[in-house]
Amino acid sequence: MADSLPPAPMALRDVEQALRVAIATRTPENDAVLYQKLQNLVSQRPAEVAQLEPRLQIIYNSSTSIAHLDLFVEVLYITREHLTPDSIIRTWWDLALRPALRRAHMPRAIIRHAIEVVMVGLSEGQTGFRRLLVGLFILGVPSLNSVEEAIESVSMSDEEKAQTARWKESLIEILTEDAERHPKVRTHA
Repeated sequence: MADSLPPAPMALRDVEQALRVAIATRTPENDAVLYQKLQNLVSQRPAEVAQLEPRLQIIYNSSTSIAHLDLFVEVLYITREHLTPDSIIRTWWDLALRPALRRAHMPRAIIRHAIEVVMVGLSEGQTGFRRLLVGLFILGVPSLNSVEEAIESVSMSDEEKAQTARWKESLIEILTEDAERHPKVRTHA
């Protein structure tokens, strides 16, 4: 896939390089440089932002460490207005957003930014994604209302319990915010 991409304009190369440096050496300074270059790209060359996404996927897939989830969520957050709902749902939901929303120790600001990106994916016509989120909430998060779920919870480690609690909180926040932003969304059965 990397070979099939056209050469990147200079501004994109700068962002790509800054992202690779931030991944290789995580420091607040490297992260800040990346975010500044990315914000400059978004504000000064918005037409080039769409060309960034396939490059982000390649970089993400080559740096599979979960330690970089926050970095990718921030990149998605900064570029969210240039991402399509389809891209968010089909690519970034499974790669970065869902894992970030499940992490027990992810900073609250990153969770909030991940939710904002998900909100772009939940535009008016995205009823299938809405159904997926509701299904994940109903079927994928223990409610502890049954004996089986309570017993299963007892056997979880503290980390697993924290992760489950974070995931449940994230889904509740997404679904609540979606209901507030899109109160008239109807599905056509």
